[in-house]
Amino acid sequence: MTSLMETLYSKRFCLPSNNNNLEQSSKKELINNTNCLCGNYYHIACIFIGRGENLISGKKIEILSYGINKYTDIEGNIPSIHAEYDAISKLQPLDRKGKKNLYRCSIFITRFSKGSKVGNSKPCYQCVLNIYNLPEQKGYQIKNVFYTEQEKIIKKTINELLEQENPYFSRFQRNQLYNKQK
Repeated sequence: MTSLMETLYSKRFCLPSNNNNLEQSSKKELINNTNCLCGNYYHIACIFIGRGENLISGKKIEILSYGINKYTDIEGNIPSIHAEYDAISKLQPLDRKGKKNLYRCSIFITRFSKGSKVGNSKPCYQCVLNIYNLPEQKGYQIKNVFYTEQEKIIKKTINELLEQENPYFSRFQRNQLYNKQK
């Protein structure tokens, strides 16, 4: 696992606490502790500044915010909070008075299975819309979206995801569409 992936893996157990100050031995204990009291989050997103090529090494990347998924209803009748939305909502607003340009950044989304394997984490269509629209309110613009697909990291521009032919819809979104058709 990469150093960034190890950080995200450990944060999936104990967000929203900040684990950057833990000693190395404590981090290893945290990573191996699957019975953390604050729950296990399987999707995690981070908004960062830096080149996407550095996701592998984790060097020269500045993390602006982390987000985790929060499930509210297992049947899919009440919407969950997706990791992408959570990360965007935790971005600190920028004072951009008089400036037209937005602060450019990227988002990385990953998913870990219960067996600690990296899984598919392509954002749903609502998250793509959120990634496109919401950061601007805080002075940011997310240009690139990185997500895991098995053991690979896929890079797409936000425009590529907006224009995709077969977007992914979450269980809640599928239920909403199904109920509207009745």
